[in-house]
Amino acid sequence: MIIKNCKHAEAYFALFVEDLLEKEERQAVQKHLQECPDCLARLAQAQQALLLLKRLQEEDVVLPEGFQARLMQRIMAGELAADVLDFSWQGLITTLLQLLEAIFSMLSGPQPLAAGQPA
Repeated sequence: MIIKNCKHAEAYFALFVEDLLEKEERQAVQKHLQECPDCLARLAQAQQALLLLKRLQEEDVVLPEGFQARLMQRIMAGELAADVLDFSWQGLITTLLQLLEAIFSMLSGPQPLAAGQPA
């Protein structure tokens, strides 16, 4: 199997993180990740998000239906722009805060527009 582009690679990220890919698929994704720092960063964000979600589930936090899929979609769309390869305390805290912000904004649903704010 050959990964054709980043979008093709991203289709495998959730299965890659959960270790559910066949050996050939896993190797193809790993090869792409070695050559693509952008995908490597998005995969790292996906891994962090899944770890956080698992922790929330261990604490018996009930997440809305489809929440995990929406969060992964936001990560893959690049809406969480943390430098996840920065393993300093500041980098890790920034990443965690962005993930928490995304999670809480998704939990609270759409926000009403303020007066005078364009639709």
